[in-house]
Parts: sequence; C-alpha cells; structure tokens
Amino acid sequence: MELAIGIDIGGTKTKIGLVTPQGKLLTSKTFVTSAGDPAQLTEDLLRATAALLKGKKNIRGIGLASAGRINFNQQKISYATDNLRGWTGQPIAEHLQQAFNLRVRIDNDVNAALLTDLKLNPAWQHQIVIFICIGTGLGGAVSFNGKILRGKTGSAGEFGHMTLYPGGHPCNCGKNGCAEQYISGRAYQRILGEKFKQGKIDLPSQDLTPATIQQRIFRGERIYLTTLRELAANLALLLENIKNCIDFDTCILGGSFTTYQDIILETIAAKFQIYNHKYWQKPLFTFSKQGNNSGVIGGGLLVFEDISPI
Repeated sequence: MELAIGIDIGGTKTKIGLVTPQGKLLTSKTFVTSAGDPAQLTEDLLRATAALLKGKKNIRGIGLASAGRINFNQQKISYATDNLRGWTGQPIAEHLQQAFNLRVRIDNDVNAALLTDLKLNPAWQHQIVIFICIGTGLGGAVSFNGKILRGKTGSAGEFGHMTLYPGGHPCNCGKNGCAEQYISGRAYQRILGEKFKQGKIDLPSQDLTPATIQQRIFRGERIYLTTLRELAANLALLLENIKNCIDFDTCILGGSFTTYQDIILETIAAKFQIYNHKYWQKPLFTFSKQGNNSGVIGGGLLVFEDISPI
C-alpha cells in the first residue's frame, strides 16, 4: 500500500506522520516549531522527513499543511503573520521536492484539517461546511459540496482576521480588533494576564502555560473558567456573523482547545438560542473526532486527492 508523509506546521508545534489514502494516521512525531527562524524550521523539516523516509519505498509524496495564506495554484506561502515570522515566500515545497525527489503539495493547515473531515464524513461532502481551528492563533476554512474554497490569494476562510471589535486590540496582521485577538491560545493568555494586573495580583509565568491553564480550568478556578467562557462567547459571535454570510450547515471545531469542547459547545448552544433567527435552521456544531491530528492527516491526503482549486 502506498503511503504519504503528512506535515502540519503550526505556530507552536509541528507534527509529521505517515498517512494512508483512506485518511488513517499510522505513526507520528511532534517537535517544537522554530517559529522565528525559517532556515532552522526548514532544516528541522528536512531532517524529520529524512528520518521518516528511511528504509521505505512505498511513499507516494509529501503533503504540507502550513499556517498562513497559501496560494494553492502557485503552491507558495503568500503571507504569514508573526506566528510564523519570516515564513512568507519561503519555498519549502521546492526544498522538499529537491531533497527527496517526491511529489510535494502544500495547503493552509485548516484547509487540510477540513479535507480530513470531508474524507472521513461523506455526508458533509454535500453541505456547506466550515472548520474553525483554535490554537496559537485562529484559523478557518470553508467548503461547498466537498470542494474547499481557497480564493485567488489563499485568503478564503481567514476568519481569524475578520474584525470582531472595531478599534480593539492590535493584531499581528496590522489591523485592530481581529477575532484572533479574542479567540486563540495567545489571546486567552493575554486576557488572563490583563485580569490579574487589573486586580493588582502578580501572575507567575508558569500560570500561563497550557498545562497549568488546563489544570486550573478543570479545577473550576473562577478566573480561568470565566476567561474561557468569554472566549467561547466571542467565538459564538464570530460564528453568528459567518452564518449570516455563508449560511453553513455544519461547523467543525478543532485545535488545542478541543480539550475544552464541552464548555465551548455549551456556550455556543446558549448563545445561538439568542441568535437563532426564524429564517434559518440551526446548524450542527461539533469538534473534529481527529483532534490535533486533522492537519497532519489532511497534509498526507493532499498527495492522494485530485483537488481542483476553486
């Protein structure tokens, strides 16, 4: 059986693994993304790919799922914020192709995640579906009847850079008030820190680590839990705006905040009771069953899929 190497490049972590044509992840490895050093990140990717290829003759190609805006027609990174500083224009697909003489395809990481769920849930191939990924930043993707909408410059589905609060917190894209500044891992840490400062309470740096935040949320510590519910309420507002724009049937959620899916879905359900208009049917909100593996699987699937850009 032919296999593909899937790579998911995020602002914090990168995952690489072997993927079957059916979308099954056979093995994977995660390493820290050298987010501020494109040369080092390229070297890390080449080294990890070489290690995974060693002794294997059934690899059809390499699929990259990368944060940032990807020009799918040109197979290039057209724009990346400081979540991946210096990544704009990096010819990573060319580097991998030259190094290993294999077919290489690259797409936005959330597009790849959505591709995974479309592959594994055929019913969604006949709907309007969006995918929202809450991680270091906030990514998005949209599909119509099984086809992922990418746009001319790879900017379709960039919901994280829709203005949620005009004149709000500065975003690393250059605007103010972007959704990513209120719905993301970095946003949660910033807002939590601001709350402690307002209370004139010192917040030890270890209290802002994902592991500590998770522990305190599940312990029910009020300030941590309240901040999460505020993030989820902002997400619901963003989703209501998107619903009025493209009238999606299904919203798939993913990323590192999958850990808090029960709290997030509960908040969205409550808010959509308020937003629920008589003229549209309530959409399905669900978390991806693939968890943080959606991107790496989707990267691998890029190699096998006959994808016509729209």
